[in-house]
Amino acid sequence: MKLASNLWKSRHGIYYFRYKLDGLDIKKSLKTRSPLIAKEIAYKLGFAMATSQDLLDQLLNDPNSIKTWTLETANPNIRISTDGSAEDHDRALEALKIVLASQQGFTAQNPASNSSRSYSLKESIDDYRIERDSTIKARTKQAWNTDFKQLADGLGESTPTHQIDVEAYTSWRIKVVDKLAPSSQDSKNNVYKNFFDWCVQRDRCKSNPVVPCKLGKNKRAELQQQLGRERLPYSTQDLTIIFSDEVRQAIKKPCLYWLPLIALYTGARLEEIASLELSTVRLNEDNIWTFEFGKTKTVSSIRTIPIHPELINAGLLQYIDDVKQFWPNANTLFPYMRPVSGRLTHRFSQDYGSFKKNLNIDSTKDFHSFRTTVIGIFKRARVSDEMRREYVGHEAKEKLDVHDKSYAGKTRFTMRQISTDLLPALNFEKQTIKTSPYLKGTFVPFLLQRYRKNQ
Repeated sequence: MKLASNLWKSRHGIYYFRYKLDGLDIKKSLKTRSPLIAKEIAYKLGFAMATSQDLLDQLLNDPNSIKTWTLETANPNIRISTDGSAEDHDRALEALKIVLASQQGFTAQNPASNSSRSYSLKESIDDYRIERDSTIKARTKQAWNTDFKQLADGLGESTPTHQIDVEAYTSWRIKVVDKLAPSSQDSKNNVYKNFFDWCVQRDRCKSNPVVPCKLGKNKRAELQQQLGRERLPYSTQDLTIIFSDEVRQAIKKPCLYWLPLIALYTGARLEEIASLELSTVRLNEDNIWTFEFGKTKTVSSIRTIPIHPELINAGLLQYIDDVKQFWPNANTLFPYMRPVSGRLTHRFSQDYGSFKKNLNIDSTKDFHSFRTTVIGIFKRARVSDEMRREYVGHEAKEKLDVHDKSYAGKTRFTMRQISTDLLPALNFEKQTIKTSPYLKGTFVPFLLQRYRKNQ
């Protein structure tokens, strides 16, 4: 019988042992990417299966040709012997069938027993990154560079992955991860948990050693306040300075002009606003202009909200017309913005930092402070918690029924309800926001210059 040593390689680079059983083509993972190790295991399996099958055929077809024999199985404690008598042949035949079935049921359940291959932590991290990096964003890759360097430095690059247990991981976690704010702890622990899950699936360790630090609600809030980055809202004085006519008329870039104003009236995240597509700014059936946020942080952030009347009054639609007219095939509100390290607003964040510094605004307040400001206003105005969360893209406290919200970004509330019950809360005093309407064509020279540069 031909040795059953066929190898099959998956698209992830994992080798499989392929063999026929009762007319079926069966594949069993060898849990290795090494062709040498895979070939060695496959030949051992093939030889064991071929030897057992040949012997079984001989017993079935010509039992008298066998006088005495001893079969040693993969288990050193199991041996099958016969003296050549008919009774012994029958008993041996049944025993051999059991052994063969066990082998064909894949004797390499634990490839480590067939191979002494042991993977270091660095090897496992490198293999994991090779498999996963193509599926994640550039920004996540950068974060992983830091996360996995810390893990390898702390536990040792050469440490065999299978030797990292709960005690070893927890000891390191207490020194490094637990010193971070709870939200950052969660993020890092999740990265490591997914990595070790991958290792377990590939038989590089027996169990996942990642045990997150469990904090009570009060302790968690206390630590988050102490260690986390505090998001301060903008004061009335801050807003008066940022949105004064004198300041805004000196702005040369459309993004610096519009992003803060849109954030003030939506509470949306910076990347959400910058990623807004022209096609998602539309007039609905109730004659209400809406934004549709799609490229967002979480599924709960996918949403459609009404555009605040003050943004319409400020000339947002006139600016959009300028973009459509002078930037052919434009997709977003700010088509000249290009991603850096996976972030569309990388350079804008630098510009806004300089802009804020020139206005002597508290350095602890950043663009996200607009979001903090808006949420604070809604809370003080006693806006419905559910409606507020829908509007700013926060996950609901209670799990929603599948019919309440779809992945298309529709909310449980109509645009008319939000316009009537929520938007009036964002009613800033005229002396605070003194913005003159955008004059159509103001940013056309800038758009034309950048368009030509990008061609």
